[in-house]
Amino acid sequence: MFFLASTKKYVFFSWEWNILNTIYPDRKRVGSFSGEIMKKQKNSFSPRAISARMAYLCKTFPFVRIKRCGTSLCNRPIEALVMGCGRKTLLFVGAHHGSEYLTANLLLDFAEELCRAVDAGKKLFSFSARELLERRTLILLPCVNPDGVALALCGASSDNPLGRKQIAMNRGSEDFSKWQANARGVDINHNYNYRFYRYKELEKGHGILPGRSRYAGDYPESEPETLAVCRLVEEYRARLSVLLSFHSQGEVIYYHDSPLTRQGARFLSRTSGYSLEVAEGLAAYGGLTDWANTLSIPAYTLEIGRGENPLPRDTAPLLYITLREMLISSLAFF
Repeated sequence: MFFLASTKKYVFFSWEWNILNTIYPDRKRVGSFSGEIMKKQKNSFSPRAISARMAYLCKTFPFVRIKRCGTSLCNRPIEALVMGCGRKTLLFVGAHHGSEYLTANLLLDFAEELCRAVDAGKKLFSFSARELLERRTLILLPCVNPDGVALALCGASSDNPLGRKQIAMNRGSEDFSKWQANARGVDINHNYNYRFYRYKELEKGHGILPGRSRYAGDYPESEPETLAVCRLVEEYRARLSVLLSFHSQGEVIYYHDSPLTRQGARFLSRTSGYSLEVAEGLAAYGGLTDWANTLSIPAYTLEIGRGENPLPRDTAPLLYITLREMLISSLAFF
């Protein structure tokens, strides 16, 4: 894949087109990529579309099942795809933040290519897809924060009390494209029980209130979305070999530098091309991977893509092509 400056389009190599044709079989092969080709509109990334795509995979491939993890504040389902039968279990999580909905799409692209390879008895890189799922269990939770995704894509309505409150939390703006929090203005990835009360002290100093991002909530795991993830982690805790939490953007992997995570961090960096960093400042408090590390689970936060959130929707296939090797080979490494 390379960028053709004269046409402002990405051009894919033939092997990359084969991958995209597997994941998006209805798209015409045209030799270059622009936002119009994929026809990825807002509705394609909505919580309803995510659930529909998960249901399609479950219906099409008998070795896939859907696990209901919980419901959001606005009663949207929080669901995971489960496949494989190995004891070692990998958990990949996306869309903690509303404007980072491309992370959900990334995980579903991965799920679809993997399922089709298993069904066809094909190899992915040098790995037999069937053998990977015989030796591992894979859990994909594409969208932790469906309410936040809906707000980021469609905004809030001033016709109801909740919508008016959300607009007020958004500083009076009806533009929710950069919204990260859940429906009541809590940033879910600061709501986990890791140095939570120290963060609350910092929160006061920075004047952080319920709103678009960074507000941690009243107490750890106060939000149904956080609880859904925590219960899932606790259920599989003894079997989890790794937890990857996908965010955007920056092309960086955040981790706690320790013997528990060091080898895995080097592997993820090598196969993704992303740099390694240790989180600092406000980012070092209340996150899912911070909390998971305290349970002796190797956990990493991956910031996909580069630019400003929300990343352009037409870059979704590029993100998958870039991280495909890392996603697939993780099933063999961890």
